[in-house]
Amino acid sequence: MEGPIRKIEIIRVNSADEPLAAEDELLSERAVSLYIDGRYDGSAVISAGGEELWAAGNMRCRGLISSYGDIEKISSGGCRVEVTLKRRPPEADFRPLTMEWSVGASLVRQKIAELAEAELYRRTGCLHVALLSSVRGETLFSAEDISRHNAVDKAVGWLLSSGIDAGSSLLFISGRMPEDMVQKAVSAGIPFIASVSAPTADAVAAARAANITMIGFARGGAFNIYSAAGRVVLREKEL
Repeated sequence: MEGPIRKIEIIRVNSADEPLAAEDELLSERAVSLYIDGRYDGSAVISAGGEELWAAGNMRCRGLISSYGDIEKISSGGCRVEVTLKRRPPEADFRPLTMEWSVGASLVRQKIAELAEAELYRRTGCLHVALLSSVRGETLFSAEDISRHNAVDKAVGWLLSSGIDAGSSLLFISGRMPEDMVQKAVSAGIPFIASVSAPTADAVAAARAANITMIGFARGGAFNIYSAAGRVVLREKEL
């Protein structure tokens, strides 16, 4: 199967207008179709790698499964992911997420900085990153994809497959935060989401309704807290 990186020959022009022959690394895209219990469910354009994690996370974020145990079998090949389910969960009642822990501002800054260190992003500059951290600051998993939504799906899929408690996980992302991105965190049970970019007003409303800590514009050591500020301990006081 083709990997996520493709090398091509290009002409690089320097500041003196001199053309130089060079080799560049570019991201490869793949259209993938998801089939659930033998029926076509939908398609997405993703970066190669982690197709099964993407499928599991996508189903979790849409409420089609509640745990990895709901999956009987999952396999991928070519441009197709096949899933057989053991069961489908009943529709869950919406409940705001509880606030059982807090983290320091230094952890937020550290993990935001790690987004820019993701391997494929450094090589191509053409990816979004979704990074999962523990409340102790351990990096649990990092997913890269051409789509920020797909990157989050892959991260959620990894949470499911690993059995790690989503309620004790923090999600850091490299792109903007619309409402549907927050809904992914709500469905997955992740109570903390932070980004280098901006949220929408509807995303903030959704985060506040779900008691999700939302941080945006995390750049240069500063950040905005839009929701559930009690999970972030600052140097002088806890908000």
